[in-house]
Amino acid sequence: MKSLLLLTCAAICISLFTQCGLRDSAKEVKEARNAVEKMAAELTEAIETAEQQKRLTPDEVALKALTALQENDLDALKKTVQPTLSLYLDEDFLDHNKRNVEEWDGEIIEVRFRKDDRTGLPQGVAHFKNIDDGRIMVHILDKMGENWYAMGGAFSFEEMTVEEFQQLDVSME
Repeated sequence: MKSLLLLTCAAICISLFTQCGLRDSAKEVKEARNAVEKMAAELTEAIETAEQQKRLTPDEVALKALTALQENDLDALKKTVQPTLSLYLDEDFLDHNKRNVEEWDGEIIEVRFRKDDRTGLPQGVAHFKNIDDGRIMVHILDKMGENWYAMGGAFSFEEMTVEEFQQLDVSME
């Protein structure tokens, strides 16, 4: 996994330098270098966080992510998502998604499991909030390698019926 992320970082660096072209201004070159150094530092931190993620259950990852979202803690949220995704999370992402945790009591009710239809990857489906009339709100987690990551799937949050949730697997096989 580390080699894949380092290759990603290298590709991003090459892209940034290519976009810079040959600059006449030392200031522009310095800004580009600083941007690459910042991205490399963020990616290194994300890789280290991914190593720590190995010890977390889907319930723990969901709880950490939803709590971070509820508390508007972007740094904490970045530690729960896939390393490459963490580079792109920003305040706009928080603002867009925090509505999902409004009126949440801070508890994960239950996690069930399924396979993503598109990718075939295992997913955790964390029921964290009852809405009304037998409908619930769930947060989707992806399992990649040994790690569970928050903000999984094409859409991180889904509304579903209790019956749909109960049809999901109770354990991951």
